[in-house]
Amino acid sequence: MKVILFCSLLLITLHRADSQVLQVTIGNTQGSFDSSFVIQTSQTDSFHAGNHPGAGPYMNAEIYLCGGANLVYNYQPGTSSEPYFYLESGSTLNFTQWTVAKIYAKSGSTINLNNTIGYFSIHREAGVNILNISSSSALWSDSVYTTINYAFPSWPGGNSPCLSPTGIAAIQVENNLQISNPVQEIVHVLCKGNYTAMRLELYDLTGRKVFQTQLAEGHQTRSVNELPKGLYVYRFLSDQGLLKQDKLLIR
Repeated sequence: MKVILFCSLLLITLHRADSQVLQVTIGNTQGSFDSSFVIQTSQTDSFHAGNHPGAGPYMNAEIYLCGGANLVYNYQPGTSSEPYFYLESGSTLNFTQWTVAKIYAKSGSTINLNNTIGYFSIHREAGVNILNISSSSALWSDSVYTTINYAFPSWPGGNSPCLSPTGIAAIQVENNLQISNPVQEIVHVLCKGNYTAMRLELYDLTGRKVFQTQLAEGHQTRSVNELPKGLYVYRFLSDQGLLKQDKLLIR
């Protein structure tokens, strides 16, 4: 008697260090097959059979995770043939079962494969956290780029939906929210406009939030002398979502 063993899936990792910029366009469509979804800043969501995000089965959904968003994705192929995920710095994407997905991720984001079976085509900047890869259960490819830029030509004003969820013009946001940069022990902030629950958050380059403070309208100062010197990502947020994001140097 012959016993023949087959290994159905192997871990295939294709690393490519590309010193180049990748331009990615994120669509804005609604429908039963191809739809766009936005997981807003600091929002936690779960896509599964009992919580379908679309009007019906969809084929190639585009799912955009704003900075600080957390999404649990629990679909198998057939419900979604190949969804596209776009991760901003500080966001987290969790898979819980067999699926097929194409992922674009900026530095400081996290992809948790949770030892799931599936095909994951990953395009990322260096500094993305990829967790729980099983050598016997995941078939995936990995491409590394110097920079990944997201473009939103079909969204209102061509702006990211994270930056302007209520239609605030990007130039208006830019002028109304100002921060001293670089800084030493004190950061100076100027806020103008009718924003509610305004706050400033700082993240290190791993995507970990290290500082948060509430803000009022007008000029104000905040101490950051407890933070180590280095490069951070700052975010102005309100009840309207993420309003402005960029890098901040503490020296």
